[in-house]
Amino acid sequence: MSRMSFLSIDLWVVLPYIVILLFFGVPIYRYLTNKYSFTSYSAELLEKRFQGVFSYLWHYGTILVILGHIVGLLVPESLYEAFNISFEMHYIMAMAVGGASGVAALIGLIGLTYRRFFSKRVRAATRREYYVVYVLFYAVILLGLYNTLYYQIFLGPYNYVKTVGAWLQGVLALRPDPAPIIQAPITYQIHVLLAM
Repeated sequence: MSRMSFLSIDLWVVLPYIVILLFFGVPIYRYLTNKYSFTSYSAELLEKRFQGVFSYLWHYGTILVILGHIVGLLVPESLYEAFNISFEMHYIMAMAVGGASGVAALIGLIGLTYRRFFSKRVRAATRREYYVVYVLFYAVILLGLYNTLYYQIFLGPYNYVKTVGAWLQGVLALRPDPAPIIQAPITYQIHVLLAM
């Protein structure tokens, strides 16, 4: 196997299972060993002026984006065909709902970032790892919006279901195959890696 093949296996076969294991395993381990260690270090009581609308935009926008990814990537195309939903209709719904949700999440994140940096009380309660998390959130959202704008609107409909969706379905079905995701544009690959 070439070096690229090993890298492909590591990124697209091994890493997803490590992420899934950590996603479920760490909370279970923490609960079993120290259930009182769960905290969000909430700054809700420290400043409320900027929190309201931005918090709603961030949380609901993010939830809709995640649900949209689940529906868009995991629902087989045959199911869309069974309900007479064409690729074009699926594409339009994904762009409208996904784009609006992504913009809402981004606006919410900008407001919450402003609050985190410009409220003295909130800034004092901010831990160092929050900065890393904020950078990752911005990178994932901006890259997702870029992919939507550039590949879907300017270049025409790109069928990410056949690349990213096929790879994700294979991972979840315990039949991982890096070939589909490697065919996706590099910005889609980076978006997936950052999300993981």
